[in-house]
Amino acid sequence: MKKLFACALIVCSMTGAAAAQDAGTVAYVSGNDLAEVCRSYLTVIRENWKSTNPQLVYNAGRCTGFVTGALDALAMEGVQKPHAAIVPRACPPKTLAMGAATEIVANFLDRQPQYRSEPGFFAVRRAIAAAYPCP
Repeated sequence: MKKLFACALIVCSMTGAAAAQDAGTVAYVSGNDLAEVCRSYLTVIRENWKSTNPQLVYNAGRCTGFVTGALDALAMEGVQKPHAAIVPRACPPKTLAMGAATEIVANFLDRQPQYRSEPGFFAVRRAIAAAYPCP
């Protein structure tokens, strides 16, 4: 349950100091950012999730959630093309803050319960596409 909470925490809280750009690709979290929060994860698991330091637990949740999201994205790579007609493409601005994106997704899932049973990756894409449809 603690790990599930930690995963949810990342989705709701990942902000990234600034979007890193490489060849036009926007990344909300750099490898350095990820390494920093994942060091906290290693500390927390060594303490068997009994840490009393809220910042360590928060950062451990960010690491867990980021890794979970990345694994979901990898798993969806092969399934995206057949679902492209069903799940619209999203074209958010490069300046979209992670907090704003998280709020869009949370509100969308709250108002559109029929999409809760699909893979989370598709639900996120659908929510962002609703807010920022591609031309």
